[in-house]
Amino acid sequence: MSSPSVSENSVFVSKTSATGRFAHLIPGLDPQGKGIDHATITGWLTNLAAALVDDLDANGQPFPAGDHPTLPAGYTYLGQFIDHDLTLDPTTLPTEPIDTTTLNNFRSPALDLDNLLGFGPGVHPYFYEPRSAGAIAGSLRTAQSLAGNPGVTSNDLPRLPGGTPLIGDHRNDENLFIGQLHTAFITFFNKIFTDLSAGIIPDLGPAGASTSEKAARITRWHYQWIVLKDFLPRIIENNILDYVVQNGPQHYHPDSANPYMPLEFAGAAYRLGHSMVRERYHVNANFQNEPLSQIFNFSSSGGGVPVPANWFINFNRLFEIDPNTSVNHARRLDPYAAPTRHNLPGVQAPNDLAARNLLRGWTWQLPSGQTLAASLNLPVLTPDQILADIGGQRCKEADVVEPFNFHTDTPLWYYILKESEVLHQGQTLGPLGSTILAEVFVGLLRADSESYLSADPAWTPTLPGATVGHFTMADLFRYLPTDALNPNGGDTGPL
Repeated sequence: MSSPSVSENSVFVSKTSATGRFAHLIPGLDPQGKGIDHATITGWLTNLAAALVDDLDANGQPFPAGDHPTLPAGYTYLGQFIDHDLTLDPTTLPTEPIDTTTLNNFRSPALDLDNLLGFGPGVHPYFYEPRSAGAIAGSLRTAQSLAGNPGVTSNDLPRLPGGTPLIGDHRNDENLFIGQLHTAFITFFNKIFTDLSAGIIPDLGPAGASTSEKAARITRWHYQWIVLKDFLPRIIENNILDYVVQNGPQHYHPDSANPYMPLEFAGAAYRLGHSMVRERYHVNANFQNEPLSQIFNFSSSGGGVPVPANWFINFNRLFEIDPNTSVNHARRLDPYAAPTRHNLPGVQAPNDLAARNLLRGWTWQLPSGQTLAASLNLPVLTPDQILADIGGQRCKEADVVEPFNFHTDTPLWYYILKESEVLHQGQTLGPLGSTILAEVFVGLLRADSESYLSADPAWTPTLPGATVGHFTMADLFRYLPTDALNPNGGDTGPL
């Protein structure tokens, strides 16, 4: 049944559920660890994971050398937000290899922001203001509107009594940063809705659509532009991205009616963000050296909700918005994860995120990095490169890697991050990781008839940006009301 705020001839979206499937990018390849018994390989992978801890100094601070020199930390959580738009596998971590054809993806495999917008007011009316809200009917609900004050811009997620977020994917309440970023996207959509209603910004259609539907297209297209033109160029080889954009994917050809997500993407390549997480963050004027564990408290699972106003983050510290304000930097794209990520609270064993990544890859029967790179006609890392660190010396985990033959039969997740480390000093993914990400993102956009790349490939952003015809995350935040950018004020200058 349609929401009262949507016309009966709604053209918002034809989909009514977020379902899909997972499948191998290149079927038929031998899995990594083939022929090794269950107990042995799981022990080896667990030992490898334990060696992949990002080093801290005597004061518990991450060493500056491990910081990515140019990548703001906000892109870590933008990457998480994008992931929650594309994939959801709610099953528990398997303990042995599984039949991957049984895996279902419970997100729509498209950059359609279903985690933010659902499938429109007609399908998910509870995300949207009802007709009784007057001029803002059809905009997204905010924390303040749920509390009965629809005229106030919120800086927290809309929440039901008890703190449960009223959003399309509960994972966007996993930590302070992802929750605040989701809130910013709510504000982004609502600002577009208001400006579109007032005739301040161009109408991109579709013809005959409601204001909510038209605002959704503008929101999605600018978001897709950010993914393709701002996010990806910062983390993968640009020559590979440019080639795939121009010529199309060579290996990933999803069916537009039922696109699949490659297991190699979901189980390995796109788990690069785990290495980007910092152990400590400068949050705002009030909290300037906070441990990662504290960041996870401000979620419904952590109990710190509604988020106290003095914890609303200063986005100038996550994205390069204000030239006079320094940002937290992401950590390098290497195999090492912050210590807190090796001891996840409230998670059934193993509670080491690196171990979970490695074990998931094995149970999903992912090929080794060497096997997949060779099958894609890409350069293959040598055993000596696998055993090297960022400076070309023997890496600290070599004494675990070598005895287990992981330098010749390398788990895919570890291989992709090692490729980044030894070829690009952890600043961008190497050829294999870059190819997987470029093919998947471009392939999904080309398979989606509603994406800008399919519907209007010559389109350029219409919202204001620092560069005409371009749009970045920094531009998104400059477009928002000032109180959404840095609610607590102050906090400029160096870290």
